[in-house]
Amino acid sequence: MIAAYIKFTIIVLFLSITLSAKGEDAVCPKVKIDSIVVKGNTITGKNVILNELNFTKGDSVDSNKIKYFRERIFSLGLFSSVELKIDNINNRNILQINVEESWYIYPYPYLALKDRDIKKISVGLDLQIKNFQGRNETLKAKVLLGYDPGFSLVYIKPAIDDKGKYSLAFETGYYKTSNKNNGVLNLLNNVNFKQDFLYFYSSIGRRLNIYSRITLMLGYEYIQSPFYKEFINISGGRIDRIPSIGIDYNYDTRDLSQFPTEGILMDAAMVEKGIGLSGINYQVFTAEYRQFISFGDLITKYRIFSRDVFGSVIPLFDYSYLGYGERIRGHYNSEEEGRYLHKASIELTYPILKQFNLDLDFIPIIPNSLLRYRVGLYAQLFGETGTVLQKYQKISLKNLSNGFGCGLTFLILPYNIVRTEIAFNEKFKSQFIFDLGISF
Repeated sequence: MIAAYIKFTIIVLFLSITLSAKGEDAVCPKVKIDSIVVKGNTITGKNVILNELNFTKGDSVDSNKIKYFRERIFSLGLFSSVELKIDNINNRNILQINVEESWYIYPYPYLALKDRDIKKISVGLDLQIKNFQGRNETLKAKVLLGYDPGFSLVYIKPAIDDKGKYSLAFETGYYKTSNKNNGVLNLLNNVNFKQDFLYFYSSIGRRLNIYSRITLMLGYEYIQSPFYKEFINISGGRIDRIPSIGIDYNYDTRDLSQFPTEGILMDAAMVEKGIGLSGINYQVFTAEYRQFISFGDLITKYRIFSRDVFGSVIPLFDYSYLGYGERIRGHYNSEEEGRYLHKASIELTYPILKQFNLDLDFIPIIPNSLLRYRVGLYAQLFGETGTVLQKYQKISLKNLSNGFGCGLTFLILPYNIVRTEIAFNEKFKSQFIFDLGISF
């Protein structure tokens, strides 16, 4: 079955390379927009939609631009369908923006199994309310019970003002978390421990234009260990208090953020931790670059990511880790830690079933907003490499973890994406991956 799965995916993708059109898009005539009309937004404020456009009435646009900004509006995650069209009425060109709003309240059951041990199970509920007050605000609450209990609250307001120039976000929470640093575990003779982790983060952002944003971040973390060890704690006692300040720059020209086919995403952030209080002073720098290029229906995409921690002493939770948030397919469950994480990915994607709108309104009782989807089925080939380095360690071919494989991606937008993949490591050992969301 595995061999057939791989063969099918490879045939589809390599046929796509031969058949896909590689010529430049035809030049489209431009049309001057005399007015813009928004329909279907019963909850969502009109400004939330219009702020995603980089043109207004009086400007001229072509069909490529109309298509691109239709995807940008869909990327808000608020609508099950978005349509942009220009109607000529009484010699006036009217841009019609028609949307269908999606369901905005999502309760997700949560289940996690630590170390594949049934005795280390965590269960809970993740509740998300989107488009709060019709201004694209998001409220999130999570409660966990069991092995790693805790809770978190998140509030995100992408637009404080009507023009969407300023944003605000808060997050707070408490978790009792198990140590995930293998080096420390070895020093404790494989006796693991838990830490109480209480945190508060806030940020205020300034949108420079529809593609770029700069954000100021403030935070405070309280970490309490059950005992004091010099290689665990960084402030001379079993309690570490770490304030932080940082800045982030984001540049995003992707057409559809949930499943991009073209565009660039760049992000760079620097966070100063401790600020010298209690002798704590270290820095966390992250940078990533993604690019998406379409050749007809074939999508080529790649990503470069780096997370570096600088300072004389680093707390366990702020080390860079592979095997948790960042993974190498082929080494999906392998856990590594260090100061410097570097990762690169490349992927070819081709539609088996192109995206289309699916309407299941004939089903009774269930609200219509939960019965309208944008669906599609894609095949992909991928390759990844990455490593985590310790202080003074240099990158080399020997310490790289490599993986490659193929898979299928099923879109159920705007709600979720399901991936099934077969990945191989350097020794051609295979593993099956089932995950939610796109790889990048």
